[in-house]
Amino acid sequence: MNQFDNTPIGLLDTPTPSQSSASGNAQVMAIASIIFGVLGLCSSLIVGVCGLPFPIIGLILGFLAMRDPDQKTLAIIGMVISGLGLLIICVVILFTGLILSGPAIGNVFSDINQSLQTTP
Repeated sequence: MNQFDNTPIGLLDTPTPSQSSASGNAQVMAIASIIFGVLGLCSSLIVGVCGLPFPIIGLILGFLAMRDPDQKTLAIIGMVISGLGLLIICVVILFTGLILSGPAIGNVFSDINQSLQTTP
């Protein structure tokens, strides 16, 4: 410390308000990511496609919270849970599409089979 520095020693160690508010926002985003991930996981099992916004919001919030190294673990947890919810919704969409289009696909194969049997 030089002779021209008039800053008290106790004030050198305190964080600036912008640092503490950024960390608080990251913590809120990380926790919100977990909450939206759980909502997305539950809604994907109960209502299927209608729960699609929850895991998407959870993934976005988790990604934004990853910028703070202190909240990285919470953000990863929220992103994993949101990803699972999104994966379940994709599986539900796939199986619903297969169930709804199953008879049409079966008719195509039966038509092909009949046409192969009737040709000499």
